[in-house]
Amino acid sequence: MNKTILIILIVFASNLCFGQQWYGVINDPDRYTNVRKGPGTNFEIVAKIQDNEIFYIEDSDNDWFFIYLIENNYLEGYIHSSRVRRISELQPIGEREYKSGLLTIKDKKYEFTIGRSDFKKSDHEYELQDDKWIIKIDGTSPYGVDGNYPSTQISTFIFKIDGTTTNIPKSAYSDLYENNLGATSIFKNIDETIYITMAENSDGAGGYDAVWIFKDGQYLKRVIIIP
Repeated sequence: MNKTILIILIVFASNLCFGQQWYGVINDPDRYTNVRKGPGTNFEIVAKIQDNEIFYIEDSDNDWFFIYLIENNYLEGYIHSSRVRRISELQPIGEREYKSGLLTIKDKKYEFTIGRSDFKKSDHEYELQDDKWIIKIDGTSPYGVDGNYPSTQISTFIFKIDGTTTNIPKSAYSDLYENNLGATSIFKNIDETIYITMAENSDGAGGYDAVWIFKDGQYLKRVIIIP
């Protein structure tokens, strides 16, 4: 195999794995799990993680994971490993196809299509700091850039379940720029919850990962992670 192609494949594979291995959801029939101050049941409970909350896995201490609660101001604590399921360990969904600038991931039940286009400055309104740095685009803080104009934006975002298009608000993706379609994947939990992940999005600064969650055939929420 050509050495250059091999390097590209290795980078592509590492992109697919990046992010998901560090993010987790709970594995608990009670639909919530206690977060403790230390690695043991004798430590104080500092928070509870609910079903479908995403947390960042920092490290492990024997049977306990040290985690950050992304959706709770990055509050930190410990969860027993038996109550953790990494997103990367969930069932991967679909075959990938690139065609006409679109990435489609699909199987017999699910079909996700995402595409990006060049960012057109004239199509948007801006809020500037010091008459120079962009802090808002169309009234919202942008992800993927750090004060500069984006170069790319999401132009297509469609998720179908059994052929029916899911209703997804434009706000679920319209503020996400410099998108890394090559690091987009779909995972399914045992309760049929779907996680669409897109990792390492950035213009070199302002990096972020994005996760979209679908539950019971409906769009549930989006989670943005700032590594």
